[in-house]
Amino acid sequence: MQHIVERFNAESGHKLRLRVGIDTGTVGSGLIGGSSIDYDVWGAAVNLAYQVRSGFSQPGIYVTSRVYDVVRDLHDFIAAGVISHDGTDEQTYRLAEGS
Repeated sequence: MQHIVERFNAESGHKLRLRVGIDTGTVGSGLIGGSSIDYDVWGAAVNLAYQVRSGFSQPGIYVTSRVYDVVRDLHDFIAAGVISHDGTDEQTYRLAEGS
């Protein structure tokens, strides 16, 4: 995603920025709505990913410790801070520039 945004900015002269939160876990999904039907995803992992993204104002790709533990050998991360979620503290990480 980050590479696509960077390429778009380079080609168009725009300055779009990306801020994403990523968690892993069980989620539900499906079509919802009445007169207008939408596809939606919900669950604890979705809620935590949203809170991770919302917890920081700087653009970037933020991940929970569960995601970090799986992909830390594939990419470089910087400790981003701790957010509170459901009464517990969650360490988060930001994907380093150029990873």
